[in-house]
Amino acid sequence: MINQKEYKYPEMLKEITAFVLVNIDTKREYRIVDKLFALKEVKEVHAVHGNVDIIVKVVLKRDLLSSDAVIIGEFVHNQVRRITGIVSTQTLLPSYSKTETNEGGEDNLLTK
Repeated sequence: MINQKEYKYPEMLKEITAFVLVNIDTKREYRIVDKLFALKEVKEVHAVHGNVDIIVKVVLKRDLLSSDAVIIGEFVHNQVRRITGIVSTQTLLPSYSKTETNEGGEDNLLTK
């Protein structure tokens, strides 16, 4: 048991990471990317080819009085979807993440 890897529990983290998939009107891509990136909660914006036009990584502050779904929903509704030219969004929450920014390349298990 001493050698077992200790996992962080997502409910104890102070932040919520989500990915918002965005579809936009044509010819507005650069302006929308700039407006999205100007939001303080937005950490990355990627214009991509395919069924989705833009992928946005957001990091939101967790509020112990509100559910994660409410926090994410309010941000997407009040900040993202109000940008002119955005046609639709879809929000994805990671259940498991592994990034180079984690100390020592550790896994960040959100569920196990």
